[in-house]
Amino acid sequence: MVVGGSGILGLNLMHELKKSHDVTVLLHHRHISDKDCHIRHYEFTDQSSLDALVSSIKPSMIINAIGFTNVDECEQKTDESRFVNTTIPEMLARSAQKHQLKFVHISTDHLFGDAGCLYTEDDVPAPLNVYAKTKLDAEHLVMSHHEDALVIRTNFFGPSPSYHLSLSDQIINALEQGDQIEMLDDITYTPVLTTALIDMMMRLVEVEATGIFNVSSDTPVSKYDFAVMLAKQYGLPLNKIKPIQKTNLAETIKRPRHL
Repeated sequence: MVVGGSGILGLNLMHELKKSHDVTVLLHHRHISDKDCHIRHYEFTDQSSLDALVSSIKPSMIINAIGFTNVDECEQKTDESRFVNTTIPEMLARSAQKHQLKFVHISTDHLFGDAGCLYTEDDVPAPLNVYAKTKLDAEHLVMSHHEDALVIRTNFFGPSPSYHLSLSDQIINALEQGDQIEMLDDITYTPVLTTALIDMMMRLVEVEATGIFNVSSDTPVSKYDFAVMLAKQYGLPLNKIKPIQKTNLAETIKRPRHL
């Protein structure tokens, strides 16, 4: 059972896992179709309703890919952010534990400040904004209600739907149209392709891994470097990519410089 099936990762999970699994996808309001998957719309309201749904579907595993990921909107809509990023994962963990199911929860790479360029699972989180705090709270609640849960901290890129373009697709589309884009060159992160992330996730599941794992590339890159790499890969013009600095931007919400 994939929760958040209309998101970038949810859609990629659906397309990859249906090759070898019977997949049920939970959606909120978005309508998608796939003849090889079971598509269900569900409104998260209370624990008993969720438990009944899980009991009727009878999955062997629940993967939570739902998330309110707009950092700016999370600051403005704190209740919605907490419900989507914290309460729903807690409800899912409770239900997975009750039905003795494997539970995989997708976390974030936004949990740290600027202490370094690469972080391990043992580093102490230092969330800087509402989004990061709600995601960190979810990790704690998931592990407290399901001690065998698998929590994956990551940042991914890859194919995306037209209604929610991934950063990689935004870059490719803009450059294909001849637009100039501005990309930060003083922010580093370690993104991983969705197919590689899903492969690693399922390998962790197969070896019955539990707890928190970082799944990422091994070399930090700036957003500017990432755009240049994509442009080279697709034969797109490099002169349309302009480097800018976070330090020169007016910032109202704190964001980490190294993820």
